[in-house]
Amino acid sequence: MSNLHKINNIFFKFPVVRIKFVKLNGDTRTIIGTSWESMMPEDKRPNGNGQANYHRAYPVFDLNLQDWRSFPPDNVLSIEAVTD
Repeated sequence: MSNLHKINNIFFKFPVVRIKFVKLNGDTRTIIGTSWESMMPEDKRPNGNGQANYHRAYPVFDLNLQDWRSFPPDNVLSIEAVTD
């Protein structure tokens, strides 16, 4: 199973996900995020105008920063559902 397939499965099943990944500059970052529109402020929800390339940069709504971020799927160190 590819990284992208695992990432899609977790985001589809769970509303809040913790993703740890290596940024393009080599730093490590952890995001608590979602792809569920119901968990985003209305003004931050996707409007259908963008076109994501999920193999290059996977978009996620960062719940701490309240804004969109992305990560390279091949650089994911860990991904897990946040259930607490």
